[in-house]
Amino acid sequence: PSILRLYGHGYTILPEHPDWDDLYSQFPQIPGTRQIIVADIDIAQTSCGNGVPLYEYQGQREVMVQWAHKKGEQGVREYHKMKNLVSIDGLATPLSQVMG
Repeated sequence: PSILRLYGHGYTILPEHPDWDDLYSQFPQIPGTRQIIVADIDIAQTSCGNGVPLYEYQGQREVMVQWAHKKGEQGVREYHKMKNLVSIDGLATPLSQVMG
C-alpha cells in the first residue's frame, strides 16, 4: 500500500452556494448531503505505507442512505440543525451561518 498526503487549503460549498449544483452533479446523489469540501492542493507526497495494516474491502455501507430516505429531506435538515451546527471541538460550522 501507499500513503498519500495532501497539503493545501480547503473550503466548504453549501447547497445555497452558486457552484453547488455543478459540483454536486459530479458525485453520487446521496440523500442528506450537507456540504462539499473543495481543496486547493499545494503539495502532494507519497510514502511506502509499509507500516499500515492491510484491510479487505467489503463494499459500501447503505445504512446512511437508508436512514436519510426514511427521515426525508425535512427530517435530515432538522437533524443537521440539531447535530451539525457546532463541531466536536465546539467551533461553529459553516452550516451554522445558513441554518442557525
